[in-house]
Amino acid sequence: MRKIGLLGGMGWYSTSLYYRKINHYINKIRNNQVNPEIILHSVNFNTIIGLEKKGDWESIAEILIPKAIQMEKGGVDFLVITSNSLHKIYDEIDINVNIPIINIVDLVGKKLKRTWCKRPGLLATKYTIEDGFYKTKLEKHYNQEVILPDPREIEELTDIIINELISNNINLSSRYYINNIINNLIHKDVDSIILGCTELSSLIDVVASKDVRIIDSLEIHIREIVYSALRKNL
Repeated sequence: MRKIGLLGGMGWYSTSLYYRKINHYINKIRNNQVNPEIILHSVNFNTIIGLEKKGDWESIAEILIPKAIQMEKGGVDFLVITSNSLHKIYDEIDINVNIPIINIVDLVGKKLKRTWCKRPGLLATKYTIEDGFYKTKLEKHYNQEVILPDPREIEELTDIIINELISNNINLSSRYYINNIINNLIHKDVDSIILGCTELSSLIDVVASKDVRIIDSLEIHIREIVYSALRKNL
């Protein structure tokens, strides 16, 4: 079985979901005594979010790149960035290591194409949405027309994710607000909703009944991680 490297801590709750779900799926596929080797490097979320707010992605890269190199030296066969927004510096990390990094944006794009989606709505923090790296990749490489929430909604959603979802402590009013954002996206004729923040998967019960396809980035990412850990060659 391949050894997994997780760049985590952004935030701790989603990282714990990765660890738990990876082991759960591999247990189901093999048996309850089989679990993968995982090296986890958990960074200080407070430092990362402070730099995100400043738009200082260069400093974030300077923090994460040495961690990625360290895990490669520790023998991991591939890397995972446990955050949608931190894929903004995917290329900077990728060129500094000699092992694959499983890209969550590409997996979301492939899922959209496989399910015949063409017009997804994107739920994510403003740090994922700003400069368009996520939206542009999906539109350029996967023939999508990505629809965003209104700017005010993006700001409020960012606040909810950072101050509540990151620590798995969401208020009922925030759940209703996110549901309203989804309703507004549906009124813009989206055919799917991308949960573009790994913590958003904990709200799947809120959106599961909607008449759109739910594209859960966390779940898609984890299934590919499990597949990559179990197959013989990457």
